[in-house]
Amino acid sequence: MYQPKLYYTLTSQQVLKDLDVDKNKGLSLREVEIRRKKFGKNKLQESNKTSRFKLFLHQFQSFLVYLILLAAIVSLFLKHYVDAVFILVVIVINGIVAFYQEDKASRTLEHLKEFIKVQTIVLREGKKVQIDKEELVVGDIVFLKAGDKVPADGRIIESVDLQIDESILTGEWLASQKKNIVLQKDTPLADRDNMVYMGTVVQSGTAKIVVTHIGSLTEIGKISTLVESIEERETPLERRVSQFSKIYGLLILILFFFFLLIGGIRHFYFTDLFTTGIALVVSAIPEGLLPACTIVLVVGAREIFRRKGLVRNLSATEILGSTNIILTDKTGTLTEGEMRVARIITGMEILEPKKDNSSDISLVLRISALANEAFIENMDEATEKWRVRGRPTDKALLISAIEGGIDIKDLTLKMKKIGELVFNSERKYLGALYKTKERNILYLSGAPEKILSLSKYWSRENKKYSLDSHKVNLIKEKINQLADQGFRIVGVGYKNIREESIRSDISIQNLSHDIVFVGLIALKDHLRPEAKKSIETCRSMGVRPVIATGDHLLTAKAIAEELGFKINTKNAIEGRELDHLSQDELKKIIPNISIYARVEPRHKLRIVKAFQDLGNVVAMTGDGVNDAPALRQADIGIALGSGTDVAKESSDLILLDNNFSTIVQAIRKGRAIFDNIRKVTIYLTADDFSEIFFILLSIVLGLPLALLPAQILLINIVEDTLPDIALTVEKEEKEVIQEKPRKKDEPLINKKIKKWMIEVAIVTGLVAFVPFVLYWHFTADIMKARTMLLAITTFDSLLFAFSCRSLRHSVWRKNIFSNKYLNYAILIGIFLLLLVVYIPFLQRIFQVTYLNLFDWVIVLLTDLAEIYLISRAKEEIFKIN
Repeated sequence: MYQPKLYYTLTSQQVLKDLDVDKNKGLSLREVEIRRKKFGKNKLQESNKTSRFKLFLHQFQSFLVYLILLAAIVSLFLKHYVDAVFILVVIVINGIVAFYQEDKASRTLEHLKEFIKVQTIVLREGKKVQIDKEELVVGDIVFLKAGDKVPADGRIIESVDLQIDESILTGEWLASQKKNIVLQKDTPLADRDNMVYMGTVVQSGTAKIVVTHIGSLTEIGKISTLVESIEERETPLERRVSQFSKIYGLLILILFFFFLLIGGIRHFYFTDLFTTGIALVVSAIPEGLLPACTIVLVVGAREIFRRKGLVRNLSATEILGSTNIILTDKTGTLTEGEMRVARIITGMEILEPKKDNSSDISLVLRISALANEAFIENMDEATEKWRVRGRPTDKALLISAIEGGIDIKDLTLKMKKIGELVFNSERKYLGALYKTKERNILYLSGAPEKILSLSKYWSRENKKYSLDSHKVNLIKEKINQLADQGFRIVGVGYKNIREESIRSDISIQNLSHDIVFVGLIALKDHLRPEAKKSIETCRSMGVRPVIATGDHLLTAKAIAEELGFKINTKNAIEGRELDHLSQDELKKIIPNISIYARVEPRHKLRIVKAFQDLGNVVAMTGDGVNDAPALRQADIGIALGSGTDVAKESSDLILLDNNFSTIVQAIRKGRAIFDNIRKVTIYLTADDFSEIFFILLSIVLGLPLALLPAQILLINIVEDTLPDIALTVEKEEKEVIQEKPRKKDEPLINKKIKKWMIEVAIVTGLVAFVPFVLYWHFTADIMKARTMLLAITTFDSLLFAFSCRSLRHSVWRKNIFSNKYLNYAILIGIFLLLLVVYIPFLQRIFQVTYLNLFDWVIVLLTDLAEIYLISRAKEEIFKIN
């Protein structure tokens, strides 16, 4: 198999010799076929796909689903066909939803392949031909021009003013200047200026390259391999539900056999005993939990969407609630991803502090507009509709000039361009020579050190003064000061040119001396207005933000300081330093590192894994192809809406507005989602144990069975349908934003909740059992006693929902009307109970009898007593008032 070499460390002649290719002729067709057989096609490796049918079946492989299927089978055995159908429908709907989500996520590699489909121009047998990029082989000579998408990784042989946008691969928001040079072995990917990479885009210039890597061995190919190698992991919610269902199911089975044992000892008929026991098992299994969880997640996802966040993976909405690390890119996430002029510093301001002049600033803006390769595409239209095209720096300068009041249309009419010098990375400046009625003027802009080295004068109020060494040193100090603050700096100057100096055989470069230095323009990718506040909110919530960017360390530090990070030499590190650390060494330092600069895809993946190995729940933001592996590995991947399709398909959540504050809102909603899932779980399980408790008690005491199978299932139908669904839309409590993130392994039912649930089962079981015993003792009417117990238990189950609405507040301090859906659910439940009690047909089915007003008073007083006792227990256990 072909092994990649470090071609960026070799000269272009050495690379051509190693690959056995003539740069003027290219490969022969025979050699192309030989190499294609050896290296394969220039495409990503096909992954082993799971069939959609198998993927669908996979959704039903959980213990809770097995329990619910058992309940459906038992319901069929008991001839409760409605229950059986309801349970099966629940399972199928949940399976379809889960399948849809997983099927979408599995299409990431397909988007990678679509992303790199391009045509390209190659040199073969001395002729230029256009081929599909998949037909490229190692050693092909490829021609690139502005606008081309690079078809494979390659070493530059020749280039002219070549700039390539590598942001999707490196995270670097500025175009990379490319040239034919030799680099050191430890040069990071983002600084390999003699290489080009598949999937990146040529922004300007031309080049001839030799293909060095194709397919899976390209940098983008390595990323796709990383994405494919990352295994799908069980989400925290899935783990919690699975753990809960196993423990709960085991407990139910133990109680079932204990029930049969006690009944056998007390000489109950086995058929009645077994049927009742099975009914208890069916009733106790919370078949409403899966649909309730799905509804909670869907409602949460809808709320997040209203806040400009698109949830791709429903489980992600709950995971956000336990997130305690956000590993965020800088460009486009915390910043606007667009270069803008931040400051204009004139020569007067530098050399004479606290002095400035509007005419000097106007001259700076004028030069920035005229010594500029950007252009307005539709100048004939209204100014507000203008579209500015060009490199980011040039665009920013031209837009600043327009916003600063420079009349571009007027300038183009009054000034005629008679010559220009295009920008390149070696010269580091550009020039434009203009002719007016009065004079000829050369305007220059570029690297401030270069402009300064060409200058002999400095400008003050449109007059020039001599520039001595002391003044030069002051200007250099200002340049260094701005650079340390993370600014990109452009210097501008001008020179009046005598008519006789302009000859056809003289270049503008030869005229570029004795320049008048005018000033500096500081540009920056500005912070989003809400970014700093969002970072502060994250910290107050116990969520730690960490920056991981492809930008230079100085730039990253400057942005971080603006965001309120405390920066020192020990909490910022570059990607190349990570290469010298083992994973164990990285884990030791990672709690102290806040900024990772010049990081590559493999670095981000290592960082995410290190945080996870230390027990953290990690959210990872990104927008480029380079972010895809880490997005997949993270507990929750967050892609920018403006990002690549690959990043979006690898993510769980997409920020449609690219707004970091959307993450904060999503975390808040994630915490509320977990709260609601917990409330539903408590409601569906706690009350069931009270039924088991008093039925077991009736057997132990030698009394008739407290409830019959049909009555038990009636309670289950009333309780496990509308009230639990109503709890799924319970409004979030303000405390969710003030509390620290939940622990990663925190169960749905913690120790405090277990204690409360036990007290609920005992209290409601005992209190409800008392009227049953009294009615049986004084009336000897078992049907009346069971009807009373049915009414008390059903009504109690409905009222218990109010106690489950909050674990932070007393039931008496919660607005009873704030959840209208719960109120409707309870009214419907009461209506169903009344139908059963008073309609003869239903009375015969459920073996109940008529209740009078006095009976209902007893029911109401009993249930109020139960609610009071369990509320007091909740207040004491959870320390609330």
